[in-house]
Order: sequence, then C-alpha cells, then structure tokens
Amino acid sequence: MPRVDPERSFEVAAKHLFRHINDVATLRRNPLLRSHFVTNAGDDRAVLARIHNDVLGLSDRFCQELESKGLRLQARRRREIVAALCAGKNAGETAATLRISRSHYYRERYSICSRIARALKRAPAILGPRFVVRDDPLRLVFGRAESLRDAGSSREAVRILEDAYSRVADEFAKSTLGLGLAEELVFFGRRDRATELLARSANLPEDGGQDVASEWLRDIWTLSKARLESQLRSDAAAGSGLERLAKHRIAERRCDDVTFDAVFLSGEGYRNSGRYHEARKMLAHLQALEQRHAQTVAKRQIGILVLAAYCAESSTDEFGVAEQSLSEARELSISSGTVVGALLATSGLIHHEAARGRDDVVYTMAHEALRLAEGVDFDGFLGYVVAEIIDALLQTRYWRAAAPLVFDAEKYTAPGTARYALLKRSQGAFLIRTGRRNQACAAILEAYAIAKGIGNRRLEGLLLRDRALTLVGPRTAAQRAELMREALALVECFGSASDLSATYDAAARVLGDRRSLRLARAAAMARSETLDAPRGRHLTRIQPLRLLTRT
Repeated sequence: MPRVDPERSFEVAAKHLFRHINDVATLRRNPLLRSHFVTNAGDDRAVLARIHNDVLGLSDRFCQELESKGLRLQARRRREIVAALCAGKNAGETAATLRISRSHYYRERYSICSRIARALKRAPAILGPRFVVRDDPLRLVFGRAESLRDAGSSREAVRILEDAYSRVADEFAKSTLGLGLAEELVFFGRRDRATELLARSANLPEDGGQDVASEWLRDIWTLSKARLESQLRSDAAAGSGLERLAKHRIAERRCDDVTFDAVFLSGEGYRNSGRYHEARKMLAHLQALEQRHAQTVAKRQIGILVLAAYCAESSTDEFGVAEQSLSEARELSISSGTVVGALLATSGLIHHEAARGRDDVVYTMAHEALRLAEGVDFDGFLGYVVAEIIDALLQTRYWRAAAPLVFDAEKYTAPGTARYALLKRSQGAFLIRTGRRNQACAAILEAYAIAKGIGNRRLEGLLLRDRALTLVGPRTAAQRAELMREALALVECFGSASDLSATYDAAARVLGDRRSLRLARAAAMARSETLDAPRGRHLTRIQPLRLLTRT
C-alpha cells in the first residue's frame, strides 16, 4: 500500500503522482489520472505510455513559455527533470547530470511538477458543471452518444453532442466534439451541417489539446476526421486517411477502440473496392487485437464476424464461412441490442441468400430488415443498408418489390459516395427491366462516373458490364464487346465470387468466345456444387419494400 492517500488533498496527489510515475498499479488510485483509467483504456503499458506522453507534453509546453521569456537554462533543466522522472532515474543521478545541488534539483522539480499537476487537475472541468463527473466527461459524452446511436436513437445522440459542443470551452476539445457531432449528423442524415462542422474543426489546434491531458482525445480527433472525409468526400483520396491511421496504429501495436475502428473501417473499404487481399490483412489484425484485449466486447466481436464474412465473398468455397459469420453477428447484435450491427449482418445475409438463388428467403428477409429499420432514426445509415438490400432483391424474381424504394432511398444516401453509386446502379437495373432503357443508361453512367472518381475498381467493372448489357442492336456490337472485355478484366481482379460468376455468364452471351463460355460453365458448376438449389415457399403476392416516412 502507498504511504499516503492521494485522495486526501491536491498536494498529496501531486507528490504521489511523481513519486510513483512508473508504477501503473499505484497510479490507479491517483485522482489526477482518473481519465486515463477508464473501461477498455488498453493494457497497463499503453496506459502508462499515455500518462507519460501527457506529462511530458505539459512539461514541454510550460518550458516553452520559459524559453519565450529568455529563461532557456531553467527551461532545459525542468524539461530534463521531468524526462528523467518518466525514465525512472533517481534524484542524485539527475542532479549530477544537470550539475546542480540536490536542494536546487528539488526546487526546480517542485516548480515544474506542481504546474503539471494543476493542469491535470483542471482537465475534467472543461465541459462546465453539468458534465463534471468522477470520470473523464468527454469519454462519457462520446460513449453515451455511441450507445444511443447503436441502439437506434441517433436523434438523442445528436442532442447530447450538440449540448456538449455548445458548453465546451477548450479549443481542442471543442474541435474534437465538433467532429464527433458531425459524424453523428451524417448518421442522422444532416450532411450539410456535418460538412460545415468538418470545415470548422478540420485544423488541429497548435497546442494539440495538452490542457486536457488526453492522447485519447487526439486519437478521436484523427479518427473522426478521417472517417468524415471518407463519408463526405467523393474522390479517390477520401479513404486514404483511414488507411494511414489504421497502418500507423498497427505499427504501434495499439489495441484500443480507436485502433479497432480504424482497422475495421479500412478493411471494409478494401472489401468494398474489391481489394480482398488487403481486407484479409485487416481482418488478421483485428483478430490479433482481440487476442491482446483484456475484455471481450460485443462490438468488437460483431465487427470481426462481419469483416470475416466480407472477406469470404472472394471464394465460392467459403460461402459456408460467410453465412455462419453473418448469422453469428446478427444473433450477437440482437442479443446485445445493437441495431446497427443487426442491420449490417442482415443486409449481408440477404446478399448471401441472393447469391444462393433463394429468392423467397431474400424477399422475406428484406421485409424483416426494413421492419427493424422502422424503429430507428438514423437516415444516413439507412442509405448504406437499403442500397445493399435493393441490390440483392433485384437479383431475384421479386425485383418489382423494389419500387418505389429504389428511388425513395436516394434521399437517405450521400451523393458522390460508393453507396450512392450502388443505388444508381440498382436504379439502372430496375429501369432496364421496366423498359426505360435511356433512363437506365443515364443512371448507370452517373454511377460509373462516381465509381471512377473514388477509385472503386470493383464497382467500375460491374458498371461496365451493366453498360454493355444495356446496348442493343448490330451498330453497338463492337462497343458492347469492348466494354465487356474491360469489365471482365476488372472483375477478375477485384470482384467477388458472385460478381465473377455473373460476369462470366454475361461475357459468354456478349462475346461468345471459347474462353468466356468455358469460364461461365466452370463458374456454374462450382456454384451448383457449393450452393443450395432455390427452395422455400413461393410468395405469389408481392408487397413493395417501404420505409416509414421520416421528418
């Protein structure tokens, strides 16, 4: 047991902090460091590294103030004293290195350490009285907002973050809250306000948030900014921020929630663009993170299961793995009350069933998914899920049920994004089936321009294939063949097993060459060996897919 109780007074807590600066178990009792010891904050080494990083950052800031006043020697001494404390050096060794007496050393040490302690003490008060609680108030605000959104109440999550944003005083904390609020607004469907907040909070304040003593806050800022840019920007560089963040955190062997989210989203982005090899690498990193994490969290389990299913799409042999992973993710989401996870897993299962040719199951599950969505208010996320559901339904004999949702869903989807391109592609497929060829071509061309702009090679290939199939007549034969060859080359590199099978079949019809015919037959044989034949009750009455009207 420590010789003193750090809870007794500020002075005792300050002395206790620097006396035990390298003893993480003892530091858990120090009230100045409560925000560093929250649930899922990481292992002891990561927590201690964050404490040292914050202490050294504050020391550097205060020493820079001395240097600006011309006190360079004093600044150098105090900076080295704090660094030596974090490195575990004793007082005599440090005093000898600095060529000062022991009493001089202790005077300098007291001056800098008391300033750092006061800064740490002030950190929890940045949100005003309503948010000052025992643990880090910002963590609680972000955590509460995330829980509400996952449960389907994005409106309430936005309200909480708006309230906190209006009260916060610290510049860096306000910037981070602004980005978090913008993310929630994208989920909620208010993209204009989110774009405004992104522009306002996009520059990191010069002090790096040192007053709030929180590396976690800087991590949240970086993750939120990268995720927002991928959601709101419509160019090939939009996802690069997430990729850089994920690789950086992997290199540092971090295992916190920020790292998990960055790696998962990066893996999901790789899968969406057909880079399955890279997606599998991210999956392996997620699984390694979970093994090092001290606590099993439902959110992490769901993420790993969903990404595992996505990666399994690249091979017909792994259809069973995908179905099992998605089913487990769906059950775990429902049992933990995570509507977001349940909708993600269900939309994946619907696609899986469409690839198996189980039209009745797809139709039934699509209605179930939309009934689940009726209880939520995150329109921005609905655009993400609905585009996937419509795409799967259009592959079945119940394609007519996609009207009018195939057009109504446009208001839920951010223009210029991959999901918007997918929805436009679905609109093109629906319009072709209803005989509106010119409108279908326009929708497909718009989707292709978006896919090319964001660098999604998988979607490019599928849209080139669709474009080739919309052309008719002998005059377009050469163009049709050229488009199909280009589509086939892209889908072979970036497509899923289902993408490839459908493209081989289309190429065999358009090109009529031996290679396409052979590959189409081989794909059909592989599917017949792996997938179940269509089964289930035939639904004669078709009810259109609908979502409740939202205000």
